[in-house]
Amino acid sequence: MDKKSLIAKIILLVLGFPLLVALVLIQSLPIITDNITYGIMPFVGLILAVVFMGAWFLTVFLTGKKAKKQGTKKAVKKGFIAMLIVGLFLTLGVWGAIDILLPDILEDATDGTILYHEVREDYIRKSEHHAYLLEKFIDMNIMNGKLSGDPDVYDKEGYRNQEVRDLIASSFAEIDTHGYNSFLGAWLNLALDDRMTIAAIAHLLLDARYEPDFGEKEGEVKWTILDMQEGAMEVDLNILPDNLLGFARRLVSGFGRPITRFIEDLVELEEVAGSPIYFHLRSNLTLTISNSTEERGVFDYMQHAWLNSNHLLVAVISLFPLRNLFLIFAGVLVITSLLIYHIREKEFVKDKEGEDSLDFATHDFATEQATANDGAMVFGDGEQSEGLTAVSTQEEYVEDASLSPYENAYLKAKKDRGGR
Repeated sequence: MDKKSLIAKIILLVLGFPLLVALVLIQSLPIITDNITYGIMPFVGLILAVVFMGAWFLTVFLTGKKAKKQGTKKAVKKGFIAMLIVGLFLTLGVWGAIDILLPDILEDATDGTILYHEVREDYIRKSEHHAYLLEKFIDMNIMNGKLSGDPDVYDKEGYRNQEVRDLIASSFAEIDTHGYNSFLGAWLNLALDDRMTIAAIAHLLLDARYEPDFGEKEGEVKWTILDMQEGAMEVDLNILPDNLLGFARRLVSGFGRPITRFIEDLVELEEVAGSPIYFHLRSNLTLTISNSTEERGVFDYMQHAWLNSNHLLVAVISLFPLRNLFLIFAGVLVITSLLIYHIREKEFVKDKEGEDSLDFATHDFATEQATANDGAMVFGDGEQSEGLTAVSTQEEYVEDASLSPYENAYLKAKKDRGGR
């Protein structure tokens, strides 16, 4: 192999998977830095890229070794086909598997709250949000005293901290068992589907709830419907007849706060809600209802479920930098494989020419011809012909610099044969 061919091969190999791994690393840096406390999870995509690179280089090495050993065009062509198949499988094949399998897996794992196309279109923003959930959870529980250690340690260790992990798991189990799964009937699904009517609110506040230890019961309830959804809820009370709207607005302007305090005291009763709910009634008859989840160190049900599975979601998100580059590098690998094939074929042709042809500059024609004459002039009884003695007494041929090596070799052999 000449130096130029070697350099060309190295460049082509670098333009394949090594470049892909470098680009995956660059695009994965925000995910890794935001979620570094999740251990290996933010590196999953990068690790897969490195594994694929190893498989690709192994294919290149084995096909090159086999082509060199066999020294045939067929071996070179088989090597090219193998490189092409492996390269396309590791790019288009895996890309297709991700796009076919991952949407259903993601939807099932999150009950449809995280959609595949949303992550695909802006995975960096999704990564930032999941990193925020962990940071916010730690801050909320430092404030309420559930995390009573050194705040700097919690912030530094994040999900690596065993106390933080245990609190995430226990708080989600609480809101899942005694909150989300305690509502009976279809009212909760109606509310979460943005159909929070007054009738739905009344049923969700007043209906019996299911407790795993006691079955259907009325009494102490730790979580309300507002704890299941994000943010405050606003209810427009401008549904009164026109002749009563003016009176209602004047009443709210003068007695709005006493009215909301009465409502707050009412819903704090165990038989009604059992957890703090805050009301704010504006003069335009808009009632804002807020929950107390932040004070208790939890999110709404959906985001707390995300936080509980954050380590797995981070691993899924880390696949998208790799997935987005697959389509581009499928074409790159086809081109580089084809060029490597042509380089190998060129090397193969050169080697065969060297085996099948003669090097006139270095080949010893005289010795070869003399050996041939020896064999030709040996008779059956072992006696040599007189011609052989004549060859040995001929003057040595002096090469003519103006002639080609082939011509000099021919004349020298002719002189050795005595001019015959």
